[in-house]
Amino acid sequence: MVIRGSADSGGSTRFAQGPKSKELHFSSRLCKKCNGARTQAADQEYDYFYRVARDYLEKGLDPNLAFRDYRYKNNPLSQINIFRYFAKLLCCHLAEMQAPRPVHISKFALGRTDTNCIWLKVDTDLVYERDFNLIGKHKYAAHGGLVFYFNEKREMITGFHSTRTIGQIRYIFFARLTIQEQFALKLFHRNFYKLCREISMNDINAHVSNE
Repeated sequence: MVIRGSADSGGSTRFAQGPKSKELHFSSRLCKKCNGARTQAADQEYDYFYRVARDYLEKGLDPNLAFRDYRYKNNPLSQINIFRYFAKLLCCHLAEMQAPRPVHISKFALGRTDTNCIWLKVDTDLVYERDFNLIGKHKYAAHGGLVFYFNEKREMITGFHSTRTIGQIRYIFFARLTIQEQFALKLFHRNFYKLCREISMNDINAHVSNE
């Protein structure tokens, strides 16, 4: 299986021996209870959703149509659990960066609230399609690392974004921070905030100088 890292790792390509490979897991671990009973329903729902999306894709249809599956029309909680899974992934990305996990995202991931705070889109991975034209069908996995949104005018971190690809199917998911969380991040988590601000300002200055 080929796995492609995020842009901050140079987008390097590595080989994974299978789904249990350390290349496919976070180094920051969830506690046993959170990774088991509290999020198991979300994990199982993701597995089902992936199979439905893959079936649509194999028929030449948009994998995002998986949201129209009868299961989700008849059981709204099943659809909520798909989003919980990606809330958990986002929290894991934040933990990997030693960043605080927003309360509303964490509560949603653990099933303590049903108020969805995750935006999710399903499509096909362009890198997989490019490589498919060169080498044919192959096993492939990738992630987009952690991307943050930064408001230059207010100098606030306003949200987080990532992607996950298994085979041809790519999931694009992100969450916006509440205004209270934006201020809390700036005031009480200074090290992480300064790191994000420095990266943002360097990118902004580099863009301006290139114009």
